[in-house]
Amino acid sequence: MSWQSYVNDQLLGSGQLASAAIVDLSAGSVSAQSSSFPKGALGVCMAKTSTMLIIGVYGEQNQPGNAATVVEKLADYLVENGY
Repeated sequence: MSWQSYVNDQLLGSGQLASAAIVDLSAGSVSAQSSSFPKGALGVCMAKTSTMLIIGVYGEQNQPGNAATVVEKLADYLVENGY
C-alpha cells in the first residue's frame, strides 16, 4: 500500500478527519497528504499531561521555541495541580 493510500483510505476514509498527512521524520519530508491539508506558515506544538493535551498553533510571526515554552509552562502548571 502506498503512503497516499494510507492517508486516503485509513485516515480520511475513517470520516473522522478533514485533513491528514504522513511525514517521514528521518527524511524531513511529507510522504503523503490530503489535498485539503493546510499549507502556510503555521506550526503546532503540543504537551500532554496525565489527563490533558494542550495544543498551541502559532503563526510565522512567532518563534517556535517561544510557542512551545508557553504550552509547556501551562502543562507544568496543570501537572502541579493534579491534572
